[in-house]
Amino acid sequence: MPLAKPLRVMVQQVGVGFGQALSRAESDQTPLGGVRAVVVESDAPARKVLDPSSPLADAQGYVQYAGVNTLEEMFAMTMAVRSYEANVTAFNAARSMMQKALDIGGKQ
Repeated sequence: MPLAKPLRVMVQQVGVGFGQALSRAESDQTPLGGVRAVVVESDAPARKVLDPSSPLADAQGYVQYAGVNTLEEMFAMTMAVRSYEANVTAFNAARSMMQKALDIGGKQ
């Protein structure tokens, strides 16, 4: 029975780059673009572990497991969380600065 391949989510830019989207937004045009998520199969080879007592073992006593490296997966997850937190912090800072600018402009 063949093992299922590990899946990986890749994010691709769609449309224009950030600079072009920013200049469109500054000129009151609708920014074009965004991101698109694509799920691809990983080409990581299956790993074999010697465990003759397992009912899944082959004739030589090896059991095949999917080629998932737990350390790499934890690192990717941590990087995604940190990236999300950084984006939220930047968004909140920009929102706060815009609110302060509106407050300053309204006190004249």
